Amino acid sequence: MKKFGIAAEGITDQVTIEAILCGFFDAELEDEVNYVQPKPNSDGGWKAVFNYLVSQDFRNDVLNHDYLIIQIDTDCSFDFGVTHDNKTIEQLIIAVIDILILKINENCFGFYQDYQDKLIFAISVHSLECWLLAHYGQITVVDNCFDNLRKIKFDRNIQLTKKYSVYEKLSQVFLVKSNIEVVTQKSLSFDFFVQYLRNINI
Repeated sequence: MKKFGIAAEGITDQVTIEAILCGFFDAELEDEVNYVQPKPNSDGGWKAVFNYLVSQDFRNDVLNHDYLIIQIDTDCSFDFGVTHDNKTIEQLIIAVIDILILKINENCFGFYQDYQDKLIFAISVHSLECWLLAHYGQITVVDNCFDNLRKIKFDRNIQLTKKYSVYEKLSQVFLVKSNIEVVTQKSLSFDFFVQYLRNINI
């Protein structure tokens, strides 16, 4: 069984990505998935991800996992020099990945090129909530996805808050592979991430 590390903006992103992995591979991966960034009781956000990518911890984690997933929302991309102007979703994703590669190589030249087969990019346009909204919502949008998701009445009286337990429940829909395949048809950034998974045999 392959071992995955997840470096993301926050714990809600991590638990959602873990559900996608379990559903796509139709496997219980709890013992094979590690939350490498943020760790419990540590800072999240895109700046923390960037700091992690230039650290020795990141390079050690790449060596100690079969695959390491790097998640970033594009709603913050203006802050690190990637505008949305006149870009298709695919162009935006690639522009963000290019910045991440620069960070990966910043303190260890050529590290990305040496280990790119182990790295998976999960670039959510414009937030990971858009992936959930593509399942739960009636329309597919990339803006204000958290607010749109909050308007939905969920089963079990789930109230949308940025808590691990809430996203753990919401992301259970991705434990069913057919739900994943449906969302790939609705969300280009979700499909971009899933394409990486299609090349993996666990």
